[in-house]
Amino acid sequence: MFGIISYSSTIIIVVYYFNSGEQEIYLALFSICIFVANIIVLNITSQFSDKRRVEQDNIMLKQQVKLGMDNVEALMETYAQQRKITHDFNNYIEVLKTLMANNQIEDAMRYLKDLDTNRFRMSNIIKTNNAVIDALLNYKYSVANKNNILTEVNISDLSNITISDEDMIALLANILDNAIEAASKSDEKRIKIKISNDSNELFILVRNTVSNEVIIEDKSIETTKSNKLDHGFGLKIINTITDKYDGMLKIDCDDKWFTTSVLIYK
Repeated sequence: MFGIISYSSTIIIVVYYFNSGEQEIYLALFSICIFVANIIVLNITSQFSDKRRVEQDNIMLKQQVKLGMDNVEALMETYAQQRKITHDFNNYIEVLKTLMANNQIEDAMRYLKDLDTNRFRMSNIIKTNNAVIDALLNYKYSVANKNNILTEVNISDLSNITISDEDMIALLANILDNAIEAASKSDEKRIKIKISNDSNELFILVRNTVSNEVIIEDKSIETTKSNKLDHGFGLKIINTITDKYDGMLKIDCDDKWFTTSVLIYK
């Protein structure tokens, strides 16, 4: 508003100058200086606003990554406990074999009853030779399973990926969270995960069924979420991490299958 007023005032004074003679020249020049100064101030203000917006996005991204890593640390602890249970299970089997060999059937039955067999339900189905990624993928797999989603997995060795664990966790977590949420609302309820890693590139492909065709425009989608900011920020994280490694992100939807693919060159 101030810029418009200054601009209008300058025009009026300049016109007045041409109508009144040379005695108004200093006043006209003064008004022009005010006008130019105002443009500079507006430009600085705009740059400051853009900088603040970028800083806020970075802060939110760091908070999201930290939250993801905190969750992974908890999952890693659970994963380690499960591996210990697997080791102990072999000892339990040996005890049972000994009891059965000695024809101590009642003792064997009592021993089995005392054991909490629920703790032998292993969730470490996915193995990539990267413990952090294993913990996350197995957790997301269990979440999908609880939502009655059929999940197909095809993942290569991820022990030597160049992307950091923090970025990989944030990338996969956001992609899979979106996939699980969408698939759980669809009729078919399916997710396909493919991650390949070779000497040249890391390729992530996640496909999931959706209830309706998705409208995609400029790497963003129309969402039915009540909080569109959270959904948009998830996509922004995926975009930001992909751009950080000079990678390529592609999303599309066809025949009620939504596809997210990320390609990162080494």
